[in-house]
Amino acid sequence: MDLLDAAEGGSQGTYHVPPSVVVADAAGFIRSANVRACVLFGFSLQELVGRPVSSLMPEACIDFRFFEKEACHEGTSKVVSGKSKSGQALKLRVMFSYFTAEDVPLVCIMLDELEERCFFLTCDKIGTILTVVGNSILTSGFSSQSLIGKNVSTLCPTEVARTHVMHMAKYEGLATSSVVGKVRQRELRHQLGYLVPISLSVHVLQEEPLIFSGCITEIEPSTEAVITVTLRDCRIVALSSNCTIFFGYEREELVGMTLSVVLPGFSGLFEDGLCTCRHKDGSQFFASMLVTQFVKDTMDFENLTFKRAKPRLKARMPSLLLRYDEVIFSGDIIDWYEISSKTLGSGFFGGVKLARHRLTGIDVAIKSLKKKQYEDVGMPFPPREIEILQKLRHPNILRYLHSIVTEEVVYIVTEVVTGGELFDYLSQRDSLPEDECRTIFRQILSAIDYMHDCGVCHRDLKLENVLLDSQGKVKIIDFGLGNFFELGGNAKLKTFCGSTDYAPPECWQSMPYQGPELDVWSMGVILFLLATGFLPFINSDCVIRLCYIWPATKKFSLELQDLVSFIFKPLSLRCSVDHIIQHDWTNDCGRLPQICKDKEQEQHHSSHDSILSEMEELGLLRESVEASLHDQNFNQLTATYTLLELKCGK
Repeated sequence: MDLLDAAEGGSQGTYHVPPSVVVADAAGFIRSANVRACVLFGFSLQELVGRPVSSLMPEACIDFRFFEKEACHEGTSKVVSGKSKSGQALKLRVMFSYFTAEDVPLVCIMLDELEERCFFLTCDKIGTILTVVGNSILTSGFSSQSLIGKNVSTLCPTEVARTHVMHMAKYEGLATSSVVGKVRQRELRHQLGYLVPISLSVHVLQEEPLIFSGCITEIEPSTEAVITVTLRDCRIVALSSNCTIFFGYEREELVGMTLSVVLPGFSGLFEDGLCTCRHKDGSQFFASMLVTQFVKDTMDFENLTFKRAKPRLKARMPSLLLRYDEVIFSGDIIDWYEISSKTLGSGFFGGVKLARHRLTGIDVAIKSLKKKQYEDVGMPFPPREIEILQKLRHPNILRYLHSIVTEEVVYIVTEVVTGGELFDYLSQRDSLPEDECRTIFRQILSAIDYMHDCGVCHRDLKLENVLLDSQGKVKIIDFGLGNFFELGGNAKLKTFCGSTDYAPPECWQSMPYQGPELDVWSMGVILFLLATGFLPFINSDCVIRLCYIWPATKKFSLELQDLVSFIFKPLSLRCSVDHIIQHDWTNDCGRLPQICKDKEQEQHHSSHDSILSEMEELGLLRESVEASLHDQNFNQLTATYTLLELKCGK
C-alpha cells in the first residue's frame, strides 16, 4: 500500500492520510519510518534508517536527553525546526510515544509539517501598508491584498490603535527610537477581534522617502522555548531558536547570562508551574515552565521548557504542567488523537469526545476525567476504572484501548459505538416485544456474567450505560463506579452507587453487599423497563417493600413475570446470575442455547499478519508491536493494532 495515496479510514468512510512517523532508538538513531516521513525529509527509507534524528531536527535534540522518557514528556507536542535533504527549512509539530522491543527502548515520533505563521509588511512613515509578503491570513485573518492600503493600526489592539499614528511620527528620529532594530513582544488584533500574541521586529527599509519593514511572527500556544542552565549557578548554556520569539534575545546575548534575565522573580528553586517571564523590551508575560534535570560529563543541568499561558490560570492551577488542557476542544491534538467537535456524552467526572486516531484515521472515544472531581468525593485518582477496563475483554463490553494519565486529567481511549444509548432506543418505541427484550437482555447478561467471573461488579447498570452499535449489538460502558470483589469472600462493599431508580433495597437500608447482587437487581430494572416502558418502583419505599405492578395495557409471559419475581427479592433471597442464565425465559423455553460462560472476545488470527504489515507501512516496528501484544501492554502500539483488528472484524 502506498501511504501517499488516500487510504480509507474512520467510520464515516472519509479518506485519511496518516502523518509522518519516525521510530528511533535511545541513542537517537532512526530504526524505521513511513513513506510520508521519507517524502517530508527527501530521503529514501534506506537513507533514513541509521541516520541520527538530530540531522533532521537539530532543535528537537537541544536537551541532551531528548530520547529519555522523562525529558520528552510523553504525549505532549513541540513545535520545532527541521530541514530536508535539500536543505529546505521545515516547521514541524512533533509528538513522542515510548515502547520497547526485546527490552530495547524506542521512541516513536509523529510529525506534522506546519504552515509558517509569519508574514512581512512594509509601510510608509504614517503607517500606510504598502506590501505584504507571507501568509497573513493565518495570523491576522486578513489576506495580503486586503491589508494593502490600510493603516498598520488596523492590526493593533484598540487602545494602541488610537495613538499609533502619533507614535509613527516618532520613528523618523531613528537615533532616539526604541523600536527600530528591536525584537518586541506585542499583541495583534485579529480580524475577528481577539488578540494574538506576536513577536515583532521593525527595520528601516528605505530612508528617503521613509519606508519601514516589519516581521510579524505569531507565538502559537504549542510553541516551546527551551533553555538549558547549570544547576550550580543557573547560567544559561544552551537555548532553542524559539527563545528569540519568546524573549527577544539572540542566542549570543543569553548564553552565559543568569536565568534571572528572563525570569525576574526566580528564587533559585526549580519547579514545574506557572511563572512570570520578562522580554528584552521590558514587558512581562505568563508562561508554564516544565523542569527536567540531567547530568552530562559529571555536571548537573536543568532543562526549562516554556509555553505561553494565560494569567487567569495562575490562581486556578498553581502547579499546572500544561501537558494537556483540563477541557478538550475541537481541533486539539492529544497524543495520537485529534479531537472533533462532537460530544458523545458527559457526566459528573468529565465528558466524552469523538476523536480520530491520526495514524489510521479510525474514530475513537476519549473520556476525560478530572482529578478535582474525584478529590471532591474522596475517590482515588487515577480512577479505578482504568484497572477494571484493562481486565475486561468481552464482545458486549466497550473495548478499552489505553489511557493517557496526567497530573490533573486522565484520558481513557476506547472504541467508539455509533448506535446510541439503549435509553434513546427504548424512548422511541415505548416498550419492546419480549423476543427483542430477550435478545438485548441475553447480551447484557453474558457481559455481566463474564464481569463477575473476573471479580468485577459494575454498580451503575442502567439504560444510559448500555450502548447499541450499528448492528444493534450491546456494549456496556462507564465503569467509573465499578469495583473489585472477592469471589466467595467475606469482604463487603458499602457505598451507595449508581442511579436511585436502579438501586436495590440494601442500598436504601445502608446494608453491606458483595457486589454482584446489586448488578442483578439493576438488570431486573432494565428488563422490566424494556418490556413495559415503565420503571418498576416509584420511590424508595416501594423498593424496600418490593411493591411493583405489571401494566395492564400489555400481556406478559408467565416466564418473564417469574424471572422478574426472582430478581426483585430481598438480598438473601435474590437469584444469582447463574439462575438467570438457566431460566426458561432467558433461553426461550429451550429454543435458544444457554449463554456460554467466559466468552472472551476472539482474536482475528487470520488478519494478524496483514495488520502487522499495515502497521509496518505506517512506520512502526513489527517486533515492537509483537512484543507489546505478547506482554499484554496497553500502549499506542496495541491501541493501533486493536483499532485495525476491530476494523477487520466489521
